[in-house]
Amino acid sequence: MSALALQDCFELPVPPLFSWRDMLDYFLFRLIPGVEVIEGHALRQAVRLPRSFAVIEVKPAPGKKALGVRIFSAREAERDFIAARLIRQFDLDAPMRKINETLKRHSALSALVKARPGLRVPGAFDPYLLAMRAILGQQVSVKGATTLTARLVERYGKPIAQVAEEGLWPRALFPAPERLAGEVIEGLGMPGKRAATLTRLAGFAADGGFGALESDTAPLKTLEALPGIGPWTAHYVGLRALHLRDAFPSSDLGLRYAAGDFSGAVPSARELEEMSRAWSPYRGHAAIHLWASLQTGTQGAKGG
Repeated sequence: MSALALQDCFELPVPPLFSWRDMLDYFLFRLIPGVEVIEGHALRQAVRLPRSFAVIEVKPAPGKKALGVRIFSAREAERDFIAARLIRQFDLDAPMRKINETLKRHSALSALVKARPGLRVPGAFDPYLLAMRAILGQQVSVKGATTLTARLVERYGKPIAQVAEEGLWPRALFPAPERLAGEVIEGLGMPGKRAATLTRLAGFAADGGFGALESDTAPLKTLEALPGIGPWTAHYVGLRALHLRDAFPSSDLGLRYAAGDFSGAVPSARELEEMSRAWSPYRGHAAIHLWASLQTGTQGAKGG
């Protein structure tokens, strides 16, 4: 295979209240081995495009309030498509001042928002990939999900040519939905029912399901109607892949532990759901702050 050459480069303006460091920190613990790489301040990912594939590098543009984007591919880059996907992936269109003002009105979140006013929702370049990653993450730790995802890529992914530059670069594409649809997925070390859910979700994607969700008036209900996908997965995918700012996976154990710092006891999923109503219509952003507090120990108003 010939090395992938640089086909295009451009910049995405960075709005006020944006933290690239926070964004990278979130992705760092959830990278898909072989498909996504972080080196220094750069995020590199192998992605499928409408007409081909590419390796995309994103990092801060020196001396500018912008992200520099470089596209490596075997054919002409699809800049408009890539730019639109990156804006969503990095949540660059979020109304952060309004979001922060809403969340800071509630004592439980005020300290978290003040500590990280630029914390945005880390999204996904490809909703299908993130949804598959969410299935692999059901009832296991983040580390466990990463191990399972690496096995899936190793067994079913597509190797790609190397980028013609030094450094750490992706070496494979995540398995295409057409590759997994109808496949009996084995050898990953996960329950058969969950493997079957991966197959069904791949079929949903291959049939254009994720594109249809963009105009769906009830996308979470559509996702939950798929066998093997419950409220946690639907809301997680809704938040990170579908840009639904009020999606909130209230059964998430991490969110419940983080919220327990405010109330003195870990709430049930139902209690957290009730608590979260005060954070609407930006409950998803509240979730990102709560997850971040678990990583740094800056939970709650009293945590500082």
